[in-house]
Amino acid sequence: MNQLAELFGTHHITITPVVRTGGDEPAVDSYEIPERIRKAVRLRDVCEVFPYSARSARRLDLDHTIPFVPGVPVQTRPGNLGPLTRGVHRAKTADRWRLRQPRPGIFWWRSSTGQRYRVGPSGTDDLHGWSPLERKVAWHLDSS
Repeated sequence: MNQLAELFGTHHITITPVVRTGGDEPAVDSYEIPERIRKAVRLRDVCEVFPYSARSARRLDLDHTIPFVPGVPVQTRPGNLGPLTRGVHRAKTADRWRLRQPRPGIFWWRSSTGQRYRVGPSGTDDLHGWSPLERKVAWHLDSS
């Protein structure tokens, strides 16, 4: 602390706790998402996680990748959440889109017509031209 006082003198500084973004934020057993998990997911996913979307995640709903089932423990965790618009959420719920999240922040989408996409921190990969072996290897790498 003495070194900080020497460095900053009389300047006002604010120390903010670190938010974990790697998916290791402790899970909860409720449908409601605690603010600490919301912050972690929104820091990890700055945009909607639907293919090619550039919508800011700031005001979007956080969707359970695997639908929430009352009574099942530890479903509400960063590795089971991602920001989506309500329209995309409804399409997913109506089974027009299937979604899997092999690890926190990596989303694999499949449309009802068979189109496949991978969405992650670097954007969207269209998996349409990928062979089944290439997709299997990519899934394995994403799951590790």
